[in-house]
Amino acid sequence: MIKKVSSESDSDVVSRHPEVVFDEQNRLNTEKKGHSLSLKKDQSEFSGYLFKDEGLCLQALTHKSFVYEGFHKGKKYNETLEFLGDAVLDLILSRLLMKNFPEANEGILSKKRASLVNETVLAKIATDLNLGERMFLGKGEVHTGGRTKPRLLASVYEALVGAAFIETDYATVEKIVEPHFRTLIHSQTIDESFEADYKTKFQEVVQADLRCGVTYKTISEKGLSHEPVFESAAMVLEREVGRGIGKSKKASEQAAAQKSLEDWNQNLISFGVRKKNV
Repeated sequence: MIKKVSSESDSDVVSRHPEVVFDEQNRLNTEKKGHSLSLKKDQSEFSGYLFKDEGLCLQALTHKSFVYEGFHKGKKYNETLEFLGDAVLDLILSRLLMKNFPEANEGILSKKRASLVNETVLAKIATDLNLGERMFLGKGEVHTGGRTKPRLLASVYEALVGAAFIETDYATVEKIVEPHFRTLIHSQTIDESFEADYKTKFQEVVQADLRCGVTYKTISEKGLSHEPVFESAAMVLEREVGRGIGKSKKASEQAAAQKSLEDWNQNLISFGVRKKNV
């Protein structure tokens, strides 16, 4: 449930928090037009695809907080479209991975897909598409940085994928989605050791325990140009939870994730969580 932020009047919120103006204006439009919102053309566009059904696109962009706070009473929000979009993405990425890695077995393909269809990756794509600024959020979510929350960004991306699938077909949605993952897919190799993919494993653990993402920061780069040594740190909620060293940036991040996993039970205590086993 969304927590009430304050007793500020609507005008106070707008003047003190300019980022709320977009939501406030749409609330006023809703009241004047009898609970009907209208989208601008750029709001109805999703990575080159222009929605024909404005209501479907509006639902995909609407977070439940916008409805719960009375700005769009009786209307649908995006959770069911997110559910559908998640399934559609799994199907699309499965096909693309099979096409790019025909020799890979089911286990490897599943792990590759998991490294692509997760909150961190989807939130990054949503940010690149500027979806955060287009979401319809309640004032509570806006106040708490909802437009940059990875969870909400990943959700709105999946909801738009689901909405596009309803309006079109598999082939069309694959054309929309494939460019978003092209570089990530092509950067993977068939012999990459996903059994030792500590980054994916650590992300899964942190997501389960704290419902947030993991980022990595390069601490240093030393050594000769042809033989560099990288040191990276794993960051959770802006806290460093482990460091690692490797001959590449990617290897050092894997090492940092491995160290973080080993120390996670102890690190959880600093986040106010106690757990017997990771």
